[in-house]
Amino acid sequence: MNALLLALADLTPDPDRVRALAVDPDPAAFLDAAARHKLLPLIGRHVHRHHLDRGAGALPHAWVLTSAYVANRARNLALADEFGAVQRELTSHQVRYALRKGFMLAEGVYGDPGARRIGDLDLALHPGDAGPAHTALTRLGYVQGELAVDGDRVVPYDGVGDGPRRGDDGEFLPYRKAGLRPEVPEFYVDLCTVLPEAPLGLPEVPMADVLERSRSSVRCGSPARELHPVDQLVDLWAQLSAPARALLDGEPDGGFLPLAKLLDVALLSARLTDADWALTEALVSRPGLWPALDAVPRLVSLVFPGSTPSPFADGPAAVPGLTARLTA
Repeated sequence: MNALLLALADLTPDPDRVRALAVDPDPAAFLDAAARHKLLPLIGRHVHRHHLDRGAGALPHAWVLTSAYVANRARNLALADEFGAVQRELTSHQVRYALRKGFMLAEGVYGDPGARRIGDLDLALHPGDAGPAHTALTRLGYVQGELAVDGDRVVPYDGVGDGPRRGDDGEFLPYRKAGLRPEVPEFYVDLCTVLPEAPLGLPEVPMADVLERSRSSVRCGSPARELHPVDQLVDLWAQLSAPARALLDGEPDGGFLPLAKLLDVALLSARLTDADWALTEALVSRPGLWPALDAVPRLVSLVFPGSTPSPFADGPAAVPGLTARLTA
């Protein structure tokens, strides 16, 4: 099961190897693992493209897998319609922002809006533009609050007023709007003015520099700014640093790390140029940053060999029990 899941965590899997590994798998355990590791849509695409629903080594309950791919594509297209409008509204208010994760990865790295699940619209925001961003989002019907139990409206957080409000961790409280459809119960926008994110407690990379390096793109069918690939990579490393280190160290209570998150890092890493890696080295040389992040590229290099160059991948050639812990 471990090897099968790893073989499927790839944009271009070897179908013969997948079939060889899919020898009488436990259907319930396979579907559960694929769902927990956020790989159902990607595996569904593999089923369709490589006919893994028939013949020797066919994957169990293939219709569930292809349905997950089709449903995720429909969901992400609905998100794209909404988030494209958000991007246009932010631009009209001259908000300095850059897209993080989400559609930057789904469209720009995976090249298929159905293959990767997207939860929300993550934005890196200039600290001085929180007010205009709040105005733009409010105009589109967003509220800092939680979706009501009936799903028809968003209930504002206590104390939310006319301006943007931060939580106890210093981050802006999320903006939500009822989606009123089964594939999108809610639209969710997350603003971040510090990278790596403040709750992680890591040395900051100046947001002004991050936004200066951001690139123009077309995402969700609309012009946008998105993080430079190097800033996106460092952002991903920071988010995964704690569970990655726990996995490498064999800590039993280090948290769960979906394979799909590591695949994001591996695919993005594989696209970087030598100049990008030189910039990466410069960014993580900030005091205290690299020692906090180094577990992620080391883990990714073990799970997806060749995706991360030395010296970022330097470490033990193997970690006993890693695969079993990772895919448990």
